[in-house]
This record gives sequence, structure tokens and C-alpha cells, in this order.
Amino acid sequence: MHNIILVDVIIMESVLKKNKNKAFEYCKNSAENGYDNAQLTFGYLYEKGKGAEKDLKKAFYWYNKAADNGNELAQFELGKCYLC
Repeated sequence: MHNIILVDVIIMESVLKKNKNKAFEYCKNSAENGYDNAQLTFGYLYEKGKGAEKDLKKAFYWYNKAADNGNELAQFELGKCYLC
């Protein structure tokens, strides 16, 4: 499962390099429609400031949404948020 999520993030990174606005909107639509891997990726994009201005509150929100949907990596990332 983690490999699939990692592939999602790698694909999103490569798409971001080509067209940041399109990639960000694609991920946003998927996240808003409840796709947990997109929610995780959206949290990552906000955490790192890729495709949007860095916003740790929004990163936390999307990690939390993905974690609520059972995404284990999002649960891990959310835990890291509590440590910072």
C-alpha cells in the first residue's frame, strides 16, 4: 500500500513540474471527492509549498481527512504534525 501512495506522490511531483496549476487542481478535485491518497498528497503539497503557498494548517487538515479515511501514511504524517 505504501508503494502505491509513494507512486502517487512521485507522479504528482512530475506533473507539478510540467503544469503546477493543473496538477494542483486535479489533486484538489480528487481530495474533495474523498480519495484518501489525493488527500494525503494534497496535505504534502501544502506542507512543502508545492503548487500552493506553504500552509501547515491546511496540510494538517488534509492529512487529518486522509487519516479519517483510513490512510495509514496520513496517520503517520498527522502524528508527525503533533510532534512539531
